[in-house]
Amino acid sequence: GKTFIATEAARQLCTQHASLTYKGHASTLVICPAHLVAQWYDFWTTQYPEDHVVSIEGQGQRKWAYFDLTGVDCIIVSVQSLRRKDFLDKLTQMCIHNHTHVSIIDESHYIKNKDAKQSHNVRTITAPGFIPHCILLTATPIVREADDLYHQLRVVDHITFRSSDTFLNRYCWFSSGSYGPTNVSLRRDAHKHLEANKYHLTDNLVPSNTNNNNLGWIQGYSYADIGLELPPIIPPT
Repeated sequence: GKTFIATEAARQLCTQHASLTYKGHASTLVICPAHLVAQWYDFWTTQYPEDHVVSIEGQGQRKWAYFDLTGVDCIIVSVQSLRRKDFLDKLTQMCIHNHTHVSIIDESHYIKNKDAKQSHNVRTITAPGFIPHCILLTATPIVREADDLYHQLRVVDHITFRSSDTFLNRYCWFSSGSYGPTNVSLRRDAHKHLEANKYHLTDNLVPSNTNNNNLGWIQGYSYADIGLELPPIIPPT
């Protein structure tokens, strides 16, 4: 369900943006683990056969051959590929040429380590000044301890989550060890603070500057909260 909802949201944002700028074209960047690149490609090309989709994975010429393409609707790359700066530079140019407007990061817990090269480069390529909208997808945002959330939230909201120390002290309980914080868990009222930082979209989908938060993100819910069925389809207005 989350894959379909994310792609529909991305295509809606691109369609609206393309109708105003770039002569009717905008694209989506999908970043996912290497083992999911083919799955994303199959899903997108099956679901939207009219779209021009490119997946870039593999070694040598197989990886670089696509970078001259323009007019692409969806670019799919692996998070592991972004460990290399030369790949990041070429991908940046491709996103510029294809007017990338939305990024989707699948299995976003792969970028939980703020010190890892791939996490840093993902934050660079999805910076709001470059790609305005970012959607994170994961069923396991916390892999080990609650501070796994920090860098994922920083990617979508670098203003609220500009400091890992601030995140720990505001949202978490933890112990200080010789190698940094340990036994990190979310405070009982953490969700209330997180909810307060949501922002609202205006009618033309331009984010308002609520609570000095120029970006936005939405906290998900558990199956116990929402049940096992998708919400009803909202008819176009």
